Amino acid sequence: MRNTTATPRFLTLALALLLALGGLVGPTSAAAKSGDYLRKDLRKEQQAISQSRAAALVKQRFGGKVLKVQRKQSGDRLVYRVKLLQDSGRVRQVTVDARTGAIIGG
Repeated sequence: MRNTTATPRFLTLALALLLALGGLVGPTSAAAKSGDYLRKDLRKEQQAISQSRAAALVKQRFGGKVLKVQRKQSGDRLVYRVKLLQDSGRVRQVTVDARTGAIIGG
């Protein structure tokens, strides 16, 4: 005579094993996707001008003293916000496209 309690127990163990293995696939896929984003961000950074270059461009165009440079994301564009103290005493904020070096605001 066959033991009928072994079959449900086996099915329960098999199901638990499948669920556990399925959980391993999800995080791997998510990690791969986040890796894609990291690589994309790295490519953007490699194409960008430096903060010091952005500061030099602004200083050359407007004169004065650079107070602060911050790299920011503006929509789909990476920019530098350069805060400048002009010779007139006026504080000015200038936006520079981090990829091209073009002054786009300020």
